[in-house]
Amino acid sequence: MLRFRTVKPPTLPLAHEPPPPPTPAVVSVPAKAEHAKPDKKPRTMQRNHRPSGLTYVKNAAGEFICPTCGITKTRQNSMHYHMKTHQETTEYPCTYCTKSFLQKQTLDLHQRSKHPQQLSHDTSKPFSCPFDGCAYTSHTKGNCVIHSLRIHAQPLVRPLLQYHPETRQYSCRGCHDSFPSPSAFYYHVKGCVTFDPTTELYRRMAPLLR
Repeated sequence: MLRFRTVKPPTLPLAHEPPPPPTPAVVSVPAKAEHAKPDKKPRTMQRNHRPSGLTYVKNAAGEFICPTCGITKTRQNSMHYHMKTHQETTEYPCTYCTKSFLQKQTLDLHQRSKHPQQLSHDTSKPFSCPFDGCAYTSHTKGNCVIHSLRIHAQPLVRPLLQYHPETRQYSCRGCHDSFPSPSAFYYHVKGCVTFDPTTELYRRMAPLLR
């Protein structure tokens, strides 16, 4: 009787298995706190005008805001005179009646329209043209400024003057402001004209530009 011997196969060494990759550590990063952006506050500019001392406030669009009534103006000087209308005091009283005004030019217009007879007796004209050979004189400094720019500074002024026939308006190419009349443009343009301080023209015009 034959007997078979069962032979176990040799045990092979197990191949070295690399250890599993380490599980990446999860680091919790705190979320950045969302800070609400503060609303832009109007930019405030301070300029003291004796004796009043006014404060000018601009909105986000760059316009001046009246702190009393909220009206807006694009120019600071316009806002200056508007804000003074809320004050009780005026600086330019009429010598012929009880009215008073905020601006010297408004007083002059009032006297010419309401008191022409009284003005006709006043023959003094304290403002004269600063250019030699010109006999122009005026009751007001503003009229003398307009005359000097219109007659003697045309080479500098003309490039800034633009007329719009469709609206009959005049505008300044320097700042794009518009005006209903040439006189209003010429009085304004003294702040937009660039004068050469070394020229005789500037030396003559300087007293009127202050």
